[in-house]
Amino acid sequence: MSRVTFEGHVSVPVSRHVHVSHVTCFTPQVVKVSATDEDSGVNSDISYAIVSGNADAHFRIDADSGQVTLAKPLDRETTPRYELVVAAVDKGVPDALNATAVVSITVMDYNDNAPVFTQNSAALRRAVAEDAPPGTFVLPVSATDDDLGNNAQLQYAISGGNERTAFSIDSATGRVYVATPLDYETRTRSEITPPICFCHVKQEKKMLKFYLVTGPRNHVTCCHRYELTIVASDYGSPRLSSSVTCTIDVTDVNDHAPTFTSSPLVRQVVENSAVGTIVGTVTATDPDQGACVCEVCVRLCPFSLVC
Repeated sequence: MSRVTFEGHVSVPVSRHVHVSHVTCFTPQVVKVSATDEDSGVNSDISYAIVSGNADAHFRIDADSGQVTLAKPLDRETTPRYELVVAAVDKGVPDALNATAVVSITVMDYNDNAPVFTQNSAALRRAVAEDAPPGTFVLPVSATDDDLGNNAQLQYAISGGNERTAFSIDSATGRVYVATPLDYETRTRSEITPPICFCHVKQEKKMLKFYLVTGPRNHVTCCHRYELTIVASDYGSPRLSSSVTCTIDVTDVNDHAPTFTSSPLVRQVVENSAVGTIVGTVTATDPDQGACVCEVCVRLCPFSLVC
């Protein structure tokens, strides 16, 4: 009797695209192995079997033809390569003879993973001063993709929340920059009631002094914020993408001088006016954050107007 020998190479490298979304519809053929036996009759009848390397029974082999097919979906990210040991056994009597060969199967990548951002919401929040010039770096945004090649290559873009195109992003690196001049005052979402200054008369020695006293002022905490939607897309087919929100707070810079909202105040007051008599009111505003307009000093001889 003669031993069973495989035709061709003992190790048969095989590379096939196996799309996970398709394997439930049909049984794709992976590779066909073949062996010969120089005996005759039943001694030359050969059957095939996978004896090792078939993790989780992903593959099956036809015992008569040697055709290896896929039995269940593959996941390259879990197991990118299989080394199947295939045995060919004859039906010799009284002793069956066998031979083995290794079939190497490489699982090709399929774009089945969307990008995943690596930062949490706290890491995607920054503050930038309103006087930051265009080109100022704000923060990095980063994502990863478990696929390979173009399926893992990412492109970044700002898809929402970028009013006045205030910010830009490097499509390759995900780094966010100031794109146009910022203005804290244009991003306010609350109202500030300007202070009212009351003029009081107070007698000191031989001089009447007029005092400006700041009245009620409603200063609601302002929100000067951009909520940018950042999208990371891969170059696979079909393209997959994910998005994340990036929060940028614009901080105030003292770039506005106070402005009076009323015309010059001209009033007459009699010399025997009681201390504390209200002569008139003037108002001034300052759009900067936390501005309190109360340091006004105008000197009118022989009187002094002091705030």
